Amino acid sequence: MSGRLEHLLLPLLLLVGGTPASGSASGQIRFSAAVDRTEVALDETVTLTLTVTGDAQISASNIVPPGTGTLEIVGTSTSESTSFSFSGGTQQFTRMVNFHYVLKPTRTGKTRIGAAVLKLGGKSWRSRPIDILVVKSSGRRRGAPQSPLQRRFPSWLDDDWNDLFHSPDMFPRRRIGPDDIFVRLTLKPDLAVEGQQLTATLRIYSRVGARVVSIRWPGLNDFFVVDRDVSKAVTEQQQINGRLYHTKVIDRRALFPLRSGELEMGAVEVDVDTSTSPFYPAQTMHLRTRPRRLTIMPLPGQDRPRDFHPANVGQFSMAAAVDATRVALNQPITFTLTIRGTGAIQRIRPPAMPRLGKFRIFDSTSKVEVSKRGALVRGSKQVETILVPLTSGQLTLPALTFSYYDPSRGSYRTLSTEPITLQVAASQEGTDGGSPLVSHEVNLVAGSFKPIRFESELSVRGMALVDRPFFWPLVALPPGLYLLVVLGLALRARGQADTTRNRMRQAWLLSRRHLRKAARLAAAGQAADFYAELKAALVRGFEARCSQPLHGLPLNEAARQLEEEGFAEQLVEAWRTEVENCDFGRFSPASSRGEQMQQSLARARKLFKTIERTRPGTEVRP
Repeated sequence: MSGRLEHLLLPLLLLVGGTPASGSASGQIRFSAAVDRTEVALDETVTLTLTVTGDAQISASNIVPPGTGTLEIVGTSTSESTSFSFSGGTQQFTRMVNFHYVLKPTRTGKTRIGAAVLKLGGKSWRSRPIDILVVKSSGRRRGAPQSPLQRRFPSWLDDDWNDLFHSPDMFPRRRIGPDDIFVRLTLKPDLAVEGQQLTATLRIYSRVGARVVSIRWPGLNDFFVVDRDVSKAVTEQQQINGRLYHTKVIDRRALFPLRSGELEMGAVEVDVDTSTSPFYPAQTMHLRTRPRRLTIMPLPGQDRPRDFHPANVGQFSMAAAVDATRVALNQPITFTLTIRGTGAIQRIRPPAMPRLGKFRIFDSTSKVEVSKRGALVRGSKQVETILVPLTSGQLTLPALTFSYYDPSRGSYRTLSTEPITLQVAASQEGTDGGSPLVSHEVNLVAGSFKPIRFESELSVRGMALVDRPFFWPLVALPPGLYLLVVLGLALRARGQADTTRNRMRQAWLLSRRHLRKAARLAAAGQAADFYAELKAALVRGFEARCSQPLHGLPLNEAARQLEEEGFAEQLVEAWRTEVENCDFGRFSPASSRGEQMQQSLARARKLFKTIERTRPGTEVRP
C-alpha cells in the first residue's frame, strides 16, 4: 500500500511545486502526526497530517505512510512553506512540509493509525500512533461520501499522472451539519422565586469559521429584562463528545420573573455566516435553541413584612443623609436615601417619607445607576427629597425601613436608617457665639414660569414671505429640478437601449474615432498601427450602415453580407480592396512610407463620404 501511495504523492508534489529530496539532511528535523478528530462517524472522514520541519528538502519518497487499520485512504494532498532568517550576516531557512491523508472509516469500532516513518540521510524518525473511535452514522443527510481511489490493474498506458486525474477532489466543499455549529442557552439558577434574577447566557459552539449576523429573542412578556454587555467576551475551546469546539458568549440577559407559576420561553434564533474554505462563498445558517419551560416559585407568605413589595428581591444595603444638620427657618434641606445592591434596581420601591407636621415635603426625584458588566445586575437607586422646616428648634427626621427578600438566604430582611436630628434657628446667625447656620437658597419654581411682560407692541415687521419676489421661484425650483432629472434619465435610458438604431449609431461614432486615430498614427509614421486602426474604421463604418455585424467575419463573407444588404457592387469592391490593402500594409515593410499611408487615408475618407450619402439599395453617385 505504501508503494501505491508514493506513486500517487509524487505527481501531486510535483504539481504543487515540490521536488524530490536528494542528499542528506542538515540541521534539526522534527516529525509529527496529528488528526482533526479522534471520534468520527461512519459517514464522515478524518484527516491525518504528517508534518516535517527542518532545513532539508523532503518529498513523498522520504515518507513511509502508517498503517490505517479499518480506515481507507480516499484522498491525499501536500503543502509546503519556507521561512527565512538572517543572523550574523548568514542566511538560515526552515522548511515545513505537510502531507495530508483523507481517511474514510469502513466499519465501526476502535482502530489505530500506526506510526509513520521519515527516512532521511541514513536516519529515521517515527511518529506516535493515534487511536480513532468510529461510531455509527448520525442518520442525518450529508454530502455524498468521497469514493476511494479506483482499483485497476496496471496498464502500459498508465503514467505517473494517471492516478492524479482519477483521484477524488482533494479539497471538496464540506457540508456543514448540525454537529459542526450550534447554539445553547443556559439559565441560572435552575430554581428561582418571583422577582429573582435568572441569567440567560447564549453561547455559540463552532468547528468552522462563523460570523454572527443577527440574534432574535422570543417574546419575554413575563419578565423584566436587563441587557448585559458581552463585548469583552473571549473565545474559548471546549471538548464535547470527543470533538473540539470554539465557543463564545454572544449575548446575555438578566430576566426577572414578574409572576410565579409555569412560564414559557420560546427559542432564541441566531443567523450566522459560515465557511469551511476560502475558495467557497459563505453560507447563511439558521440556528435555534430549545424552548424552555420555567417553574417560578411564589414568594413565601410566612414572616412577610407588612411594608414588603414584590419588586424588592435581591441583596441590598441602605443609607440616609442630609446636606446640612443646622439650618435656618424656612430654608430647604435635601434628604438623600441611597439603596445599593444586586437585583432589579430599576424596579425596587424605596420607603417613602412619612407625613411630617413640622416640615413641608416636596415631590422626590430618583436617579438609577446600573453597571452593564458582569452577569449579575448591580447598581444603586438614589432618592432625593426637599424638606423645608416650618418651626424652629430641634427637629428629628424619623428612621425609614426597607424590607426585601434575599434569595440566597431564603428569608426576608429589613433595613433601617438612623433618625437624623436637625437644629433649626429662627435667624440666619447662630446664638451663643456659635457658627453661622447653613442657608441654602433653593428656587423651587425656577424655570417653571416666564417673566411677566407689562408692555407689548404687536405690529407687522416687514413684507410677508409669500409676497417676496423670491418666494415662488424658490417653490418651483424643487419640482423643476425633479422634472429635469426624470427627463435626463429617460433620454439616457433611450440612448442606452439595445436597439438596431443605437447599435448603428455607436458603430458610426466608433468608426470615426478609429479614423481620427489613424490620421494621428500616419502623421507619426507608425505604419502597422495606422493600418490596423484604418481597417477597424472601415469595418465599423460599414457596420453602421447595415443591420448585421461585420467584425470577425472573413473578408469575402463580409463583402457578400454587404451586397445582401443592398450596397452597390462597385462600393463593396472598393471597400474590399481598401481592407485588403490595410492587411497588406500591416505586414509589408515596403508599405510603411508616409505617402502611401496618406493615400490610403484619403481613399478611406472618400469611402466614408460616399457611405454617408448612400443608402443600401441605391446607386453610388459619382
